[in-house]
Formats: sequence, structure tokens, C-alpha cells
Amino acid sequence: MLIRVEHTTAYTYSEPLMASTQYLRKTPVSSRTQSVEAWKLTCPGATLTEWHDQYGNCCHTLTVAEPVTELEIRVSGLVRTRDTAGVVGVGQRELPLGIYLRETPYTICSQSIQDYAERTEQTVAGWKSMNGLQSGDPAKLAGALVQLASQDERPLRFAAGADAVGALEQKARDLLAQASAYRELSSSLAHDDA
Repeated sequence: MLIRVEHTTAYTYSEPLMASTQYLRKTPVSSRTQSVEAWKLTCPGATLTEWHDQYGNCCHTLTVAEPVTELEIRVSGLVRTRDTAGVVGVGQRELPLGIYLRETPYTICSQSIQDYAERTEQTVAGWKSMNGLQSGDPAKLAGALVQLASQDERPLRFAAGADAVGALEQKARDLLAQASAYRELSSSLAHDDA
């Protein structure tokens, strides 16, 4: 099916607009389900600069440098759609992978981050060397944590694994032994009149 598109966005200003910048996304893309056969975007009194966003969409920057009291953005074109029996298909990834590799002012590594990376390099290497060699099953741990989180009364401490239970029991025995060893001295600290 061939579809003709005619669209106008009109702005009228009570006082002259001295300058303006707008980002326009008014251009469709050709895809598996449609083909753009003709397309025109105009705005008298403004400059239009074409660019493409991270998804590959055709966009325009509209710039007004001279005072205007009205703007009229006009779009017209022909789009041919294809019958795909309701199956749209798999779209483009959310973002092209290359976008994560580019350097921006926000991704420049500061000296403090570099220092941190150097200090933790051995720790990270140690973790990596243990990966897959854990005595417990990570999936079972996840299930146990979900079970604990769904309980009305959750434990203040949870020993995750037989080795952790052993360490907890040993700590409890050590604390009981300390309490027993100094029971008489600890119990003699009350006021004499109590």
C-alpha cells in the first residue's frame, strides 16, 4: 500500500523569537515492513541540518538565527508498506555496540580510578581464579536468599554454606568459652546495694 503523508506543525509567537534550536524526528526509516519512496522536510526562515541518531534514524536540527514571529515545519512524502501477515520481525539492537566503546568526557578514567584499579587488580585476579570452583551452588544460594526474603521474619544473620555454618558454630563456641572463663568476674560488677 502506498501512503501519502502531509503534515504541518505551526508555531505563532506573540513576540519575535530571536533564536531557537529544535531537534526534529519527523523522517521515517525504510525497513522490512515499509519503504520510504520520497520524503521532504522544510521550514522557511530556519536552517535544517541532517544527522542520524544512535538507532540509525534520520533526524534534523532546526536553527533559527533571525527574529521570526512564526514557524511552519512541513513534511511530505510517500511510504510504501508491505504486508507481512502481522509479523514485524526482530528490530535493531537497542544501541549499536560501538556506542559503548567511544570516549566521552564522562568516560575518561581519572587518576583516582586508575589508582583504585591498580590496588584491586590482585583481588579481582583472586576472584577470577575461584570462579567455578566454589564449594556451593550459586543457583541454590540464590533460591535460599529468595526464600529468606519472602519470609515474614528474616534472620539477622544467615550462614550461606556448610563451611559458613561451621565457622558460625565455632564462633559461638568461642564466645561461650569466653563467657564461661570470666563468668565470675563479669557477674561481680553490679552495685553492692543491688
